[in-house]
Amino acid sequence: RDLSAAFGLRVGVKLIQTELFDAQAIHELSGLSLDRLANPFTGWSAAHGGAANGPFLSVYALFQALVFVLALAVGSITAVRFESGGREHVVTGDLFVLGANAIHSPAILLRSGIDHGPTGQGLHEAYGIEVEAMLDGVDNFDGSTITTGADYGAYDGAFRSQSGAALLYFENRWKFGLRPEPGRWRQTLPIVIVVEDLREVHLGDFEHTFYDHAEARHPAILRMVTDESWEAIPNAEQGPDFAARVRRGMDELLAALAPGETAALFTHAGTIGEICRQATGSRAFAFMGVENASISRLVILADGTWKLRTFNEVAHL
Repeated sequence: RDLSAAFGLRVGVKLIQTELFDAQAIHELSGLSLDRLANPFTGWSAAHGGAANGPFLSVYALFQALVFVLALAVGSITAVRFESGGREHVVTGDLFVLGANAIHSPAILLRSGIDHGPTGQGLHEAYGIEVEAMLDGVDNFDGSTITTGADYGAYDGAFRSQSGAALLYFENRWKFGLRPEPGRWRQTLPIVIVVEDLREVHLGDFEHTFYDHAEARHPAILRMVTDESWEAIPNAEQGPDFAARVRRGMDELLAALAPGETAALFTHAGTIGEICRQATGSRAFAFMGVENASISRLVILADGTWKLRTFNEVAHL
C-alpha cells in the first residue's frame, strides 16, 4: 500500500500454516485479537472432517509489511524476510508469489541475489511508438486497468539478429479520441510498441557491480578506459554490436517523426555517448561521463546527416 519505501514495497504477506497455528505469534504480527484468531478455525477444521484441534490450513493477510529479501536455496524460495510493527520477521513456506509491480519486483529480486539475466534492466529506457488500430465490429475499452493486454509475438525469434525485441501492449484509454461514426465510438484500439534497441550497453559479468569494480580499480575497468572498449569487461556486449543496436534504435525513432518534429529520448550515459560518437565520428569514449539529467541535442538534416548541437547541458539543474 505504501510505495514510498526506498527500493521496497509494502505488501500483504500471506502466512500459510499447515499444522497447529500459533495464535500468539499471529496476534503479535497482525494485531488481530486472540479471540478473533481462536474461534473460527476450529469450526472450519471440524466441518471439514478434522479434529477440533487437529491440523488445518489457515491464511492470514498481513498489511503494512516491508519486504526485504527472499531466501533462495537450491533454486527455490524457502523464506521471506520482512519488517512489520518495527520488528523484523522471517516466514518460511513451500510457495511464494512475488507481485510487486515492474519496479519493485526486480528490486526485491536483486536485493535477494537473484540477478540472473537482464533482471531489472531497461525498465525506463524503452522507446514506445503509439499507433491506433480501427476495429471492425468489435468494441473496446471494457477493461478495468489502463493496460489490458500484452503481445509477446515480436519479443524473440530469428529476427533478433537484425533488429531488437518489441513488446506490444493495448491501452484501455482513448488517447486518440473516440470514433465519430454512430455506433462505432468504441471500435478503436490504441497500441504501444516498445523496442529495446536504445537500452544501456550490457556490462557482462560487471552488470550489477560495475561501480564497485571501478572504485576498486579493477584491472578490467582500467583496461576498458585505456583501450576505450567495453569488451575489456568479461562477457560484456561487443562494441560493434552495441553500435549497431543503438543505430537501429535511432533509425526506428527517427522514422516515427515527421519533418520538423522533436523527440525526447531518456536513456543511459553509455547510449548517449554512443549516439554522440556516431554523430561526430569521434573515438569510442570521447563522450563518456554524461551527467545525470543532462541534455544533449542532436539535429538530423534533410539528407539524413546527424549534427551534434550541444552535449551534456546542466544549466537547468
